[in-house]
Amino acid sequence: MESFLLRLEGVSHGNLQGMQKGAYGVYTGDSRQHWDYTKIIKCLPFLADWGVITTVRHPYERARSEFRYQVSEGQAPKDTDINEWIQNGKIWSKAYDYHGMPQAAYLGPDPILLRHESLDSDFRAYFGETLPYHHLKTKRTERDELDDKSKRLIFNKWGVDFDTLGYAP
Repeated sequence: MESFLLRLEGVSHGNLQGMQKGAYGVYTGDSRQHWDYTKIIKCLPFLADWGVITTVRHPYERARSEFRYQVSEGQAPKDTDINEWIQNGKIWSKAYDYHGMPQAAYLGPDPILLRHESLDSDFRAYFGETLPYHHLKTKRTERDELDDKSKRLIFNKWGVDFDTLGYAP
């Protein structure tokens, strides 16, 4: 997100490499695409009048995705059980801070939500057009099944997302 906004201001991504602070005085680090709404508006107040369109996903699917990411990056052993990883808290302790933030933190006022699990139809309903090509590269497997205890822990972590985004636990 920040890279896009900085390009609007004439700052190329290549010019950001090695910088400790971006053009707006904000640390660019490794998470340029993970500013929450409050940080964006604080640093780029002219965006407060812009509308917000965002994709969201069910918190359970988000936890599954985080687990798969951690396995793919070697943060979790390949034979790790997802429920064990959630219940021992490692899924949260191994995650980047912004991976653990509720999705609700990224929302502005009156956002247009495109749900990951119904992205094509949501896009069509809002824009009246077919979504340009996209590919959801992960499929749920038996290994990804969450037990009730893991679901409760995810709800405790991201309860605001269930409420704000209208997902059923």
